[in-house]
Amino acid sequence: MDFRAPGQAEMSEVHQLNGLFLRLVHQAAEAGQPVLGFPAELLVAFAALDGPALQRIAMVPRCVFVYTLDAGQGHVPLLPPNPWESARRAFAQAALHAAWTAARYSSAFARALYGLSAEPVRRLRTFGVDDLVSQAAHPGVISCGFDSVPGIWDTLVTSPPQPPPRSLVLAMIVAGRGASVMAKPRVAAGLPR
Repeated sequence: MDFRAPGQAEMSEVHQLNGLFLRLVHQAAEAGQPVLGFPAELLVAFAALDGPALQRIAMVPRCVFVYTLDAGQGHVPLLPPNPWESARRAFAQAALHAAWTAARYSSAFARALYGLSAEPVRRLRTFGVDDLVSQAAHPGVISCGFDSVPGIWDTLVTSPPQPPPRSLVLAMIVAGRGASVMAKPRVAAGLPR
């Protein structure tokens, strides 16, 4: 089962998550607020992008964001304090659920499409739904991807490709296998190890 290539349905889910992430960052960029690790030097250019340009970026063949499991320590209130945090948590829950589902189905899918390394895939497989909600509550669980490969965001923002050139796809795959996706040791009380 781990050897089947991702199909259209799996790619569509990744593209939809990318679109949601990009819209979330775009709204903040329009207000001049750097969020989720998006490169600050590109905020003005990113804010100027229109819907079709954002959609072209969303079509890249893997997630444009990364997961950091156990991004925070301790208890986070279940109710978000403001609309931005509510939107961020909603996206984080959807993104974590998609990665959780992929990890339980196929570690190869989780690694290729969601940029997860072996340890986060193993950890996600042990999570329950309550763990996903708890993880999503921490602000650092989802952040902008490709920080380990310079120039990807500059290329995506200044000339959104359709379809992405092969060199950009290869750089994204390499970025997904890098150390930018981490799983921190679980130390918070009540969280399974």
